[in-house]
Amino acid sequence: EVLAILKDIFTANPVPSAQMQMIIAQSLNMSLRSVQIWFQNRRQRLRRKQREGGDVAAPLEDEEEVAREDTEASRLTRAQLFQ
Repeated sequence: EVLAILKDIFTANPVPSAQMQMIIAQSLNMSLRSVQIWFQNRRQRLRRKQREGGDVAAPLEDEEEVAREDTEASRLTRAQLFQ
C-alpha cells in the first residue's frame, strides 16, 4: 500500500518539492533520503522506458520487493496525503 501511495503521488507530480518530500517521508514513516531516492529511481526508470520505446505503464520488476519492504510502514490513506 505504501508503494501504491508513492505511485499515486508520482503520477500527480514526478518531482515533488522538498517540503512535499518531507511530508511524504513523515506520513509514510520513511526517511527523507529514501523518498528522494525512490523518486529519483522512478524518474530514471521512466526515462529509460521512454528511450527504449517501451510501455511506460508496464509494471517494473522490483515493485514486489519494494512492496514487501514497505509493508511495515504507516497505514496512511491516499486521501490524507492529497489534502
